[in-house]
Amino acid sequence: MTAFEGEPATLDPARTALVLVDPMGRIAALPPAPRSGRQVVDVARELADAFRAVGG
Repeated sequence: MTAFEGEPATLDPARTALVLVDPMGRIAALPPAPRSGRQVVDVARELADAFRAVGG
């Protein structure tokens, strides 16, 4: 079973990149679905913080 089939992936922080794409203001301002622009930014920040905490 792969991570895409429900098993959690095991990632090596020293060899894994976290790529976040900056949604320009006009993109983030579009009607939110299923999450608001603010929610997307908050989750991105949490991901970045968690990634840094394990050495990424």
